[in-house]
Amino acid sequence: MMDVEILKDISLMANTIGAGNCFLLAVSYLRMTNSGKAHNIGMLSVLFFIIGMVILNTVLNFADYKGLVYGFEPITNALTFAIAPVLYLYIRSLSFQNQTVGLNSKHLIHFYVFLSITMVALLFPESSAGIFSSEIINGKVMIPLWNLHFLCYLGASYLLLQKNDNTKNKQPKFIFWSIAFIWALNLLFYLFRTFVHGLPNLLYLNITLLFTAVMLWFSYARLVVYNKSESLRIRNIQNGNKQLMNLNLESIVADILKNQYYRNPELNIRRLSRELDIPYHELSTLINSTYHKNFNEFINGFRIKEVEEALKSGEHTSLTIMGIAQKAGFRSSSAFYSAFKKEKGTTPKAFIARHCHSA
Repeated sequence: MMDVEILKDISLMANTIGAGNCFLLAVSYLRMTNSGKAHNIGMLSVLFFIIGMVILNTVLNFADYKGLVYGFEPITNALTFAIAPVLYLYIRSLSFQNQTVGLNSKHLIHFYVFLSITMVALLFPESSAGIFSSEIINGKVMIPLWNLHFLCYLGASYLLLQKNDNTKNKQPKFIFWSIAFIWALNLLFYLFRTFVHGLPNLLYLNITLLFTAVMLWFSYARLVVYNKSESLRIRNIQNGNKQLMNLNLESIVADILKNQYYRNPELNIRRLSRELDIPYHELSTLINSTYHKNFNEFINGFRIKEVEEALKSGEHTSLTIMGIAQKAGFRSSSAFYSAFKKEKGTTPKAFIARHCHSA
């Protein structure tokens, strides 16, 4: 039978790899969000970071480095208050709601409150406020309260998953059920330890191995599965099916014209992709491969067309040219005149003189 210390060392090594993997995934998904290659996965990056902190805290505790960084364990415990809300916000960000969620969400208020109490206890340990804060975070009621808080957000996340069950993306379900299973297992161990008898400490170290396994699966999916699907998608685009692409773009153009999205001066490709419920990279590929234009040029084409029709109908007799341009979605005169000259090959005044004789 394998020695307990050897098993502990193996578990510590695996968990250390898992923690590092979590932080790498967090950075990877954060870069995807910032570069615009994917949208609404910022919460996923936050979730991976928190799980990485939880695993690292477990490693430090079992490796006898508990006091290596002052306050690391209490802060990590506070971070666990954000796991379930962040999971909920991630799943909600994938639903068909035209909004991007962030760290200023009201669903994270409980976490910020608990984190603030923890910081008071750490920064002012000898003061009455610090002692009182320490009693709160170490109180027996906190564990049941945390589990109830976690359960409520798991329930809300589950309802969202059921509501948007039409999606083919299995990733949110995998994350949800993985976290739910690990939470339920941890709760079961807590109840057994509290009401029956104690359990080996090594068991709790191995619970975090489940998180490590989940994170390793994500690395596999991120580096292998995603790359294969992306290569296949690029190959399909390069090899053809242009008829399907044109059909897709025709419906996109019709939707843009119907809802006049281009009139929003703050419109960007990520916002339009949310409005159209199309992945950012697919929309960008369709525009670039069909029109050979970037997004701004593509949208400005709709705006210039509206300005052109307004000028031909004589609308410039009651509105200024810039007033018409702003109505069409242009934010500044320089952007409008540059786009008009590029699209029509002349200035607005010259266009009026040539095509609008009634002016």
